[in-house]
Amino acid sequence: MMSRVLRQTLRFFSSTTSDKIPGAKTLSNGAYKIRSLRFDDIPEVVQISRESMFQYPVSSLQFWARHDPDGIKVAVSEESGKILGVCGTVKNNENLFFGGMFSVQEKSRAADVGRKLLSACHAHADGRNIAVNCEMNKIGTFKRRGVAIFEDTFKSLEYEIYSRANSAVLSEELPSGVEILPFQSQYLEAVYEYDHSLMGYERKSTVEASCYEDNSKTLMAIKDGKCVGFGSIKLNIMGIARVGPLYANDPDVAEAMLKKLINEMPEVSGFTTVTVSSNLFANMMMEKLGLPVHGNIYRLYSKEKLKIDTNKVFSHFDIDFAPF
Repeated sequence: MMSRVLRQTLRFFSSTTSDKIPGAKTLSNGAYKIRSLRFDDIPEVVQISRESMFQYPVSSLQFWARHDPDGIKVAVSEESGKILGVCGTVKNNENLFFGGMFSVQEKSRAADVGRKLLSACHAHADGRNIAVNCEMNKIGTFKRRGVAIFEDTFKSLEYEIYSRANSAVLSEELPSGVEILPFQSQYLEAVYEYDHSLMGYERKSTVEASCYEDNSKTLMAIKDGKCVGFGSIKLNIMGIARVGPLYANDPDVAEAMLKKLINEMPEVSGFTTVTVSSNLFANMMMEKLGLPVHGNIYRLYSKEKLKIDTNKVFSHFDIDFAPF
């Protein structure tokens, strides 16, 4: 319970753009610059994100630093060269950019760092559709910046524990003809096709990088040579196991895959994932595991909503870099 309250508090203040924290040392407005992320910034950015209890894997940040380095902006102190804040709006496809990992150090929040980071990131989208995930207290911040279309058909639910998830309560029964296999390169095209059919756009580089990440395991559900679901478990920056993505056509396949994924990291104490509220079966699995909901996350768009079948989304790919 205490860890959940702490994380909610840190997340609230980590993205405060203008309110001054009482007693905090402040930074003058001209004492920093905004620039694009460099690869050697990553350790420092991870530390800032860790202080705010973000849950992405280091490998995700490394991928986007290569794939769209101008999509992640940092605020850097002119005096010390230290990073003061970070924000991303990364290119998922030609018409969709996704915003996340917004965090500003406490001492810098009164110096307009957050507003300038958001402005620089949104400028990167060059007028194209931006999607963001945010907590309730930040909806107004994004609406004032033109990201104002509210997703009213679902919200995302964050689950997290700092002890081992008990996979024994999950079923491993599979529909006839379906088998769950460790990721194999010979099935990569089948995984691509499944992901494309679900998302409605191509993200081969993202999927391939996810399947081959260090400190992760990926499983595939195969029927008659075709992919009918896939999922990954990864070690995140907090040192706990994070499941995402977890996609499947059938809830029984998703549950069996989740059980196997958890068992792939027996040495890790701690588990987190993010589901979609409209997928009842996904949230029933979390209830089986006895996991509490510690965060409600809302979706906003600047131009139009992304329509997909959320009944096949059992865990988000990565809530800081991708829509599902």
